[in-house]
Amino acid sequence: MTEPLSLSEDAALALREAENFCWRANVAILASEHILAGALVVLGRSGAAGLPGEDAVTTALAAIHGTGSAPLTDNVMWGSNARDALNRALGDLVEAGTTLVDARALALGLIASGEVNPAFYGAAGTTKQAVVAALG
Repeated sequence: MTEPLSLSEDAALALREAENFCWRANVAILASEHILAGALVVLGRSGAAGLPGEDAVTTALAAIHGTGSAPLTDNVMWGSNARDALNRALGDLVEAGTTLVDARALALGLIASGEVNPAFYGAAGTTKQAVVAALG
């Protein structure tokens, strides 16, 4: 029997940060870019170098998903591309034998999923290759 997959504390925090980005921007649908942004911010706060900061990913999210004028009153809903990206990323990690997913693995898996809009990286002032290199 295989070990169950679980999220590390920083990966769980990355998912919470993803939802927080939606709440702050009044965007009701969480997308793969929100999850990646959450992971990048959590990793940056823990000292990872070479990643776009919170202001940069906030700008990128606004460029890709816009901002709403009315405050949200309901829960943030997960969009299909966020579910697809997370399922693909976690599935690849399970196949590789991973049992504990941290924020770094989450970020790399989201990037590899192909579900992150390529324009997100440029809007955050970076490139996909630079983010992957910074994640090591």
